[in-house]
Amino acid sequence: MNFIVSVFTVLAAFASESPQAPFNLAACRNFYPPDGPFYHGEVKGSPRAPDRPLRVVSYNVNFAKDMKNLLTDFSKVPTLAGADVVLLQEVEGHPGANDSAARVFAKLLGMSYVFAPAEVFTKHKADYGNAILSRFPITRWRKIVLPLSNFEDCNQRIALQATIDVDGRELELFSVHLSTLFKDSAGKEPSRARQLAPVMEAVDQVPAGRPILITGDLNTVNPFGWWAVRKLTRAHGLKDAHLQDVQTFRIPPFHLDHMFSRGLCTVKAGVEKDAEGSDHYPIWSELTVDGGNDQCPAQQ
Repeated sequence: MNFIVSVFTVLAAFASESPQAPFNLAACRNFYPPDGPFYHGEVKGSPRAPDRPLRVVSYNVNFAKDMKNLLTDFSKVPTLAGADVVLLQEVEGHPGANDSAARVFAKLLGMSYVFAPAEVFTKHKADYGNAILSRFPITRWRKIVLPLSNFEDCNQRIALQATIDVDGRELELFSVHLSTLFKDSAGKEPSRARQLAPVMEAVDQVPAGRPILITGDLNTVNPFGWWAVRKLTRAHGLKDAHLQDVQTFRIPPFHLDHMFSRGLCTVKAGVEKDAEGSDHYPIWSELTVDGGNDQCPAQQ
């Protein structure tokens, strides 16, 4: 109970220091439009699906500030080095150039990638957004600009949607990064689920029978906001693909990163606490592509 009280105390303090009225979005000249830019690199060949569950990793890399440790994470930590798909948040790159942390990690792992900047992050003067890396061909992608980003000064939030071809079967992926704070974050925070709603609309447009995975940093500090997100995802046929309520942020010890699926079965999941490159821990799940959630009694 004391921990919950402290959470709301922190949220109230942050909210009191934030703008009391939404700033003028038109003044945010650093935002990129929904139709671009995108940076993409494709590895030649069509690898076969592994004769084991598919390993998917989600990692908020904290602007790739600690590139040395991130490179160690992706080359030496088995759960990351052996991943089939990696979904990233807080990726940085040089504006107007195909030069980003996503490209570096993809080259190291021998993966195809797509990087979608949401904006030029004014503090760092760098592209800032989400990325998806895959051992399998990435055939389509698009950016989903999320609403309610206007409580954080000129910090646009997005989801990156991509389709990959896993040995002839398509899999739909979403790398999501929600806002840290909303004007109602010190209360019941319905805004968190409302910000995620366009992703759910995209989920509803995915062809029936195509497996879906949604993951990323949802910034679920407020338990009410998390419950609203979970209710929303369940209403759209998604189930928890991570199966663990665990710490994914170092300090304070919050559970901010999540994974949901439809048409996939989680065999095993975890948090990689040996990774040292970010203020977040990577989360991972091993999933069977040929299952359905109704065949996965452990998933809720």
